[in-house]
Amino acid sequence: IGEHVYANSGVVEVGQAETSLLDFFTSSNSYILAHFQIACDNQVSDNYEFHIKLDGQEVWTQRLTETVQDPFGTNYPIEMIIPGQTRVELTLSNVSQDVAHGWVAVMRGRVYYA
Repeated sequence: IGEHVYANSGVVEVGQAETSLLDFFTSSNSYILAHFQIACDNQVSDNYEFHIKLDGQEVWTQRLTETVQDPFGTNYPIEMIIPGQTRVELTLSNVSQDVAHGWVAVMRGRVYYA
C-alpha cells in the first residue's frame, strides 16, 4: 500500500506572536501527498492566521475569522505535495488580540518514491 507519515504538534498555546506548530524536514528522493488540519482546544471569538512554509517560502496562508463559529479551524484538510529534502513549517498567530489559546496541528500523508 505504501508508506505513510504523520505529525502532531500536541496542544500549543498561541498568542499574537507567530508560533510554530509543526517544523520538520522531509528526506530522500520521495515526495509526500500531505493533508494539514488545525483545531482549537476550546471555542474562542478571536481571529487567527496560519501559514504553511516550504523551505522558508510561504505557500499557504489562511485567516480564520471568529473561530468560535468554527472551533476546528479548518473543517477540511489542506492538501499539498511536499517534495523530498524540504523543510516544512506550519505557524499560527492571533491577529485580533494578545490572548493565548491552545491549538493543535496535524499533518498526515502518503509517501511516494520518484
